[in-house]
Amino acid sequence: MLEKHQPDHEFVRKLEWQIVSEARRRGRPDAGLPSRARRVVVVAGLMLASMGIGGVTVALAFQTRANAQRDTLVAGVSQRIELSRQRLKTVRELEEQAERQVSLGLAKEEVAAKARFKKTEAEAQLRLLELELAEISFPNGCGLELRCPNRRWNWKRNSGATCANGWNLARPI
Repeated sequence: MLEKHQPDHEFVRKLEWQIVSEARRRGRPDAGLPSRARRVVVVAGLMLASMGIGGVTVALAFQTRANAQRDTLVAGVSQRIELSRQRLKTVRELEEQAERQVSLGLAKEEVAAKARFKKTEAEAQLRLLELELAEISFPNGCGLELRCPNRRWNWKRNSGATCANGWNLARPI
């Protein structure tokens, strides 16, 4: 019979078996590492996550660059619009002056006709710049529609076709 604090032989044998098993397991080179398949899945997941983060970063960089370029273009076109408005104001004053001179008989009708042509040309230039600004400011469309006066065609830049009034045409309404 064993003393009160002496372990049982069965207990000693099981404890010895557990210690030896643990020692063997710790002695292996891949001890404590997950299985190969699990490692592959973890590495693939990390790769996909890093690729996703990289893709988002690149997309944001391109978007930021595009916004900066658009802001630069908008500033340039806005300055050209302001100059065109000033030119139009000057041309209108010259047209009024030419009309007065023709009405007083100091100039020929050709002078007034040239002044009207220059005013029409300046108005058209201003309108083109305004449309260019709208196109730059809203690259995906802003709902701006310019129609031919006979209301049969929509206007679109550089489409090639023109209506009887000389407007560029996109497609029938």
